[in-house]
Amino acid sequence: MNLKALYLIGIVCLIALAVGKFDHDAGGYKDGFTTKASFPDKAVHAICGLGLCFAFAHIMVPSIALCGVIAAGAAYEVAQGYFSVYDLIADAVGAGIAWVYLISVSPGVLS
Repeated sequence: MNLKALYLIGIVCLIALAVGKFDHDAGGYKDGFTTKASFPDKAVHAICGLGLCFAFAHIMVPSIALCGVIAAGAAYEVAQGYFSVYDLIADAVGAGIAWVYLISVSPGVLS
């Protein structure tokens, strides 16, 4: 299986999660960067943003990797039922770190 197929399978899984509401977030709590959860929620968002940006830049359309990851994060937050701006910021920070790394270390991948 090539990496492009694996990435597309990941996108299908993300859509299935969003449509199926398997990760529903009802909200009703004070959201922030220090929101208590059973796992480091914002760190997970940042790591996912970083990984998705690297994958998007290397496999799909490099020139829109950063915006694509942020848009996907926003769409997923809407699909959950509660839009957490803090989750989206964490997604963007992770994707931004990947983007800066790609620009500084391997600029050829972005052309």
